[in-house]
Amino acid sequence: MFQQFEEFDEDQVVKFVYEDGCDVFHFNETHVETALEETDTVSRLSEALVSGIAFEGNPLDDLRTEGLLDDYERSDDRSFSEFREYLTETINENFYEMYNLIEETTEKYDHKRGHTSLRAELSAKVGDLRSMRPVGMFGGNPLNYWTAEVNTPKGTLSFTVKD
Repeated sequence: MFQQFEEFDEDQVVKFVYEDGCDVFHFNETHVETALEETDTVSRLSEALVSGIAFEGNPLDDLRTEGLLDDYERSDDRSFSEFREYLTETINENFYEMYNLIEETTEKYDHKRGHTSLRAELSAKVGDLRSMRPVGMFGGNPLNYWTAEVNTPKGTLSFTVKD
């Protein structure tokens, strides 16, 4: 699935970045809520988190430790897509507590209009990416259209991940 990383060492860290934004009205302080509704950053992050990839820092464990996943009832009958939807809803509802998962920036064009971007970053070792097997709902790569950044002796290699 991650053939792009075949030439790198097992311990090489790959940073994945997904960013999306939209035009907003910021004067009424609803720009973040608008960006959460109009972009797919949170759903893309949730999809990656439930994919089975061993991300550094284990963000799902952090959410469990914070008690943000306590209301999710686990059972064999529940699907991965249900967990992804629950995770997306939880991150949206608790966005201001998610500073370690999603960064928000707003460029103000004037006193009321602007552009708000939401950016998610995850890191994983190449060895973990190679050994990853898609979980349940995925037929493709859960990091499609994320930007991968890999440090090399000649600088940072950056490319968009695609199946």
